[in-house]
Amino acid sequence: GRQEGRQEGRQEGRQEGRQEGRQEGRQEGRQEGRQEGRQEGRQEGRQEGRQEGRQEGRQEGRQEGIELGELFGEIRVLQKMLGMAQSTDDKLKSIERSELKSLASDLEAQLRQRLD
Repeated sequence: GRQEGRQEGRQEGRQEGRQEGRQEGRQEGRQEGRQEGRQEGRQEGRQEGRQEGRQEGRQEGRQEGIELGELFGEIRVLQKMLGMAQSTDDKLKSIERSELKSLASDLEAQLRQRLD
């Protein structure tokens, strides 16, 4: 009787231990998985953010370059029509965009005055 009771107790204990071990293992595994997932997600997010930032930066840089090139060309054409020396790239690059727009407006006003 005692031996049978011990065996049954051991079996029940093993089963309960296995179930508890599985539950604890699952919980620990989930926690570790979540942590690893968060870390991987952060890394992927940073990489994607950098790539998107670079692309946007390039696009903005190209657009800004095109706009400045058009402004440089407009200023030079106006200077030429007014019989003035045309500004060099270096000279125009050293001037702020707002000042370039102001220069183009001034040159355009001078040209209008001559044509009137």
